[in-house]
Amino acid sequence: MFPARRLALCALVLAVLAGRATAQALVEVPTPSVAMNTIDMDQVGPSGAVDLAMLNAAAQPRSAGLLGFHFTPTLTSASRYDSGLTNGRGLALDPSGAAPALVDPPRGSYRAGDLSIDLGGPSTEFGIGIGDYGGSLQLELYAGAQLFASATSTAFGAGGAKFFRAMGGRFDRVVVRAPLGSNWVLTELHVPELEGLFPRFQAAPPRGAAPLSVAFSDASTTSDPAGIATWAWDFEDDGIVDDQTPSPSFSYAACGDYDVRLTVSDALHGSATLVRRGLIAVDPLDADFEAEPRSGCAPLVVQLFDRSRGGATAWEWDFDDDGVVDSVLQHPLHVFTGADRLYDVRLRVTSACRPQGTSAVKRGYVRTIGELPTLFAANSGGAVGGAVYFDLELRAPIALYGLETSFDAPVGTSVGLSLYLTSPGLSGLGVETQPSAWSLAAQDDGAASSAGLDAPTRLRFAQPLSLAPGRIGVALVARGDGHRYTAFANPGPRRYEDAFLSIEAGSATNAPFSGALFAPRAWNGALLYCLECVGAASPFGTGCADAGGQTLAFYAHGCPDLGAPIGLGLSSPGASPGAAAFFAMGLSDVDWLGLMLPIALDPLGAPGCSVFSSHDLVLGPYGFVRGSLSLPVVVPLDGLLTAAPSFWQAYSFDPAQNALGVATSNALRVDLR
Repeated sequence: MFPARRLALCALVLAVLAGRATAQALVEVPTPSVAMNTIDMDQVGPSGAVDLAMLNAAAQPRSAGLLGFHFTPTLTSASRYDSGLTNGRGLALDPSGAAPALVDPPRGSYRAGDLSIDLGGPSTEFGIGIGDYGGSLQLELYAGAQLFASATSTAFGAGGAKFFRAMGGRFDRVVVRAPLGSNWVLTELHVPELEGLFPRFQAAPPRGAAPLSVAFSDASTTSDPAGIATWAWDFEDDGIVDDQTPSPSFSYAACGDYDVRLTVSDALHGSATLVRRGLIAVDPLDADFEAEPRSGCAPLVVQLFDRSRGGATAWEWDFDDDGVVDSVLQHPLHVFTGADRLYDVRLRVTSACRPQGTSAVKRGYVRTIGELPTLFAANSGGAVGGAVYFDLELRAPIALYGLETSFDAPVGTSVGLSLYLTSPGLSGLGVETQPSAWSLAAQDDGAASSAGLDAPTRLRFAQPLSLAPGRIGVALVARGDGHRYTAFANPGPRRYEDAFLSIEAGSATNAPFSGALFAPRAWNGALLYCLECVGAASPFGTGCADAGGQTLAFYAHGCPDLGAPIGLGLSSPGASPGAAAFFAMGLSDVDWLGLMLPIALDPLGAPGCSVFSSHDLVLGPYGFVRGSLSLPVVVPLDGLLTAAPSFWQAYSFDPAQNALGVATSNALRVDLR
């Protein structure tokens, strides 16, 4: 081949590739070139929850025909910031981040997020107006699941709508993204008036137990002025037309997932069909679970509760998500032994209707370290290298391993802090600007990087810090960036506590131990600690079955030390409503009432149940809360209690358990120090 011809072919190939690269593009235009429907959020309704029907009903000059919209939260805490850009309402997320809502930023809090908008059909242009944010947005266009084009808008500035045009094709979904942590609301949406016939429909409810009655509503649109002429519904997609009215109902009798088909016609375009696969789920199976407690020092005894919906008949638990089934009980009790770890927990459930099963996994769900959080709802922050102050009151000796805190720094920025303490017994609130009152006590290990604005950044200390019971002032001095904290309008400290610690917040300065003092300010973070116990609580024996066939389990958490709080926990996942529990304490595990221990209760109608200790003191009755209960006890400061061990056992009184109506737990030997 001649060199000149080769060069020509190369040029042709490059031109084709360049054409492909630019054929599908998104450009910002001053005005739309096609007729638009406009949804002004001020016209949708009052502040509060909003749904698809409300948005479509507010479209002018006629229904925009949106198929859906979905937020993914990117602002982790509710914002009350108002830049003055919003006059009226906008679409965002409610403060919980759970549901779309119309909000008025100057008057209330909300959460921002990425917004996905499913349009009613293929489009070439759209427009948006935003408020409470003047920067640029990232825009992505999709045709089905395929990314079609993306671009970054110019800055929105003082508001107003911007319009965008797709070059080289059509799209049916728009995703709007803002920089991480930016708060913004959607004030206007402009969607082209579509030419053609577009079938669509809604179903309510789409999930539920059999027999499931579902109301269908046609939401089809057409550019034919005469409107939709006919409807043909096939509720099971089996080829049989079940109804020919616009808004029918249908009852599903059998378990399963159903495809629904709608065919509509008009005089101008003929007919068009939409099939929504797996739209209806009858007797759906949804895996879910809870655990109590979810944090504490190893070995951590955790009761897990199956909360699945849909009638599960078999359970497979994987307590560390390593692919190995650890339990097949419905409500297992498990001991997490790894120190200072985050455990991912997975539950797979199946039923006769759905043998393929479904799973739920919760990442970092169980933490084998104690945690005392304040809050993560910052509305202010300090300068780089600034300090926050609070008092810490301890009711038991602890080892402080580290903490979680909130920084302004971008994700990945190296951050850290130094922890200073006052002398024991001296409050830090009142001596913040007296450097002589503070001493360096701990520093992080230098390995932390910022998790982003208003997200918990975890820092470990190079060495755990041991703290004795009592009150002490704490100062945290930031490195690499400034602290995030919450400013309160009303004066006075804020208190955050658990059974062992309490935090009284607090104040802040922009330079450590000097300068203007800002108060009240609540540090945003959590202390990560473990108890430094001297005494011990050791289980022995085995409990018997409750009314649901689950083993009654008795355990202790906290320190069995003089003057310290200890919690006695009882797990009975199968307890009937109204079941009562009693705790018995004795001084012997050898004999009671002239009988040798343990005493089997089988002859009395309680198979597998035994008495393991004497009963010199009985506490109760107590009621179960969703299958568990906890009895807090503060050990008296009495040295005589350390002379000999005590023995504890729990009882459940429930007529449905057995003929005796009594189930017994394992026992605990408690050695106080």
